[in-house]
Parts: sequence; C-alpha cells; structure tokens
Amino acid sequence: MKLSQMVRTAIITADVERARTFYEQVLGMTEVYWQGHLNDPTVWHLLGTADNAQCRAVILKPPGQPDFGMVGLFEVSDPAPSALPAASNEIRVGEGVCVFYCSDLDYVVDRAEAFGGQIVAAPINLVHEGRKKQREMCLRDPDGHAINLIEWDPAEVRRPELTPGEL
Repeated sequence: MKLSQMVRTAIITADVERARTFYEQVLGMTEVYWQGHLNDPTVWHLLGTADNAQCRAVILKPPGQPDFGMVGLFEVSDPAPSALPAASNEIRVGEGVCVFYCSDLDYVVDRAEAFGGQIVAAPINLVHEGRKKQREMCLRDPDGHAINLIEWDPAEVRRPELTPGEL
C-alpha cells in the first residue's frame, strides 16, 4: 500500500466566507484550488449529512504551491450539522490540529484576532530534548479549529525541527 502526503484538511465551518477571509488574510492561503456547491447524494454520504443538505465549499492553498497541504472549507446547511462544544485553550481528545510552517509569526499574531481567530499560545521557542529550537505558536480559527504554526521560511532547504538548535 502506498500513501501520498496529505492532500488537504477538510474543515466544517459555520460560515464559509468568514473562514475564507481568515485563511486568506491571516495565513495567506489566497489561491483558490476549487470553489462552488456540492449538492449530490455522494457528498451527503461522504460528509454524513442529511439528504438534500446544501454545501458551499472553497479549497484554498498558498499561492504557487503544489496541490498538497490545502485547506477545504465546507459550510453545510439545510440542515446544518451540530457544533462541537466551544473550543478553549485546552486541546481535546479526537481533535485534529493543522500544522503549517510560517515565515512570520508576528504577522499572524497582529492579524488573527481582527479576523475572528483566537491566540491560544503566543509565539515561544520550543525546547525539545534540552535544545532551544524555532518559535511556534497555536491559535484557533473563527470556528475553533486548532492551528499550530512553526516559524520557518518554507523556501529554505533546512527544516527547523531537524536542526540541532542551541540551549
């Protein structure tokens, strides 16, 4: 069996336009891979929604990047699915966390709350196995989905989590 790298994360959102604005304005995912309506029995089956539910969607990615690591935003209505309990600073069992490299965490901190996000853990240097590493932070999008950002310019060849770091 072979498996590719992750194609995309599918996020169920209460408001696709609000979520889209957050991912575009805060994380820079401005290239649209696909957008439209998904109203077909196969979609209802795959999403586990009621028959005849309406689904608007947009799949975003960083501009000029390959078609992997994308974020799909799906708004289901008529009827809308039930919401998870309100998110907090605490991670929950069964919760997924989107992890991205990000070249400028301070940019994200300055914009996240203005676009409906919540900073859960401000940027801090990760200490792993006694070594001081790159800065990381955690935040939640407007629907409460968890995001972890690792500060590193994705254009660099060297990956920060594999660099020894200093104490």
